[in-house]
Amino acid sequence: IALDLVLKTGRSVGSAIEHAAFQVTTLISTTGYCTEDFDLWPQFSRLVLLVVMFAGGCAGSTAGGIKVSRLVLLFKSVKRDMRRILHSREVRPITLDGQRVGEETVCSVSVFFFAYIVLLLLGALILSLDGIDFTAAFTASLTAISNVGPGLGAVGPTCNFGFLSGLSKITMSALMLLGRLEIMPLLVLLLPAIALNLVFYFTRPNFLLTALTFFLFGVLETNSYPLIDSMGMQYVNAGVSIPYSLSR
Repeated sequence: IALDLVLKTGRSVGSAIEHAAFQVTTLISTTGYCTEDFDLWPQFSRLVLLVVMFAGGCAGSTAGGIKVSRLVLLFKSVKRDMRRILHSREVRPITLDGQRVGEETVCSVSVFFFAYIVLLLLGALILSLDGIDFTAAFTASLTAISNVGPGLGAVGPTCNFGFLSGLSKITMSALMLLGRLEIMPLLVLLLPAIALNLVFYFTRPNFLLTALTFFLFGVLETNSYPLIDSMGMQYVNAGVSIPYSLSR
């Protein structure tokens, strides 16, 4: 990126390295900061940043994206399958950091990657209903599911998502949750058996009473402390446990 900026924009080597290093670091770590409008950079640099948004951070980190370890396993899996075409009887296990990776893990990584791409494209398809161009729709979906922050085009680093419709904002919120909390565990909640159990749990009277209590505390907390205290005592007497910190 730094070389591309030097050759195509004429900026100094120091400035190119500084801004390129900062933007790559902030995007691959999904921090979301920016020092300048990289949407104005040459096409090659923008595509490299797009790949960085896909990759995300390392395994075990709080960064979003696919994660580098998954990409390494996918690359090694493709490489092994290509060798199997030439040598059908060859047995070559996949290793990561010197340790053998089981076939179940490789399969789960492939499933995760497939689900990631499907959700990314589905999100871009829904966002395109707002009439924005492909670059904005695709990068908005990507930045949401990878929890990056800025995108390209109409959702670039100097823009925001305020102009999107309610449906698009709900879609991006769902993608952000899927990307932050991991895709597969949340998709499991959509299974009929799990979904019915959740509906039964959240519609129980005890849960609804507790939720209403916390809502009332949130609304009244800044207005009337004595009223909150009396309400808290009433709910405690009714058998509902209220943390002490909520009444102060």
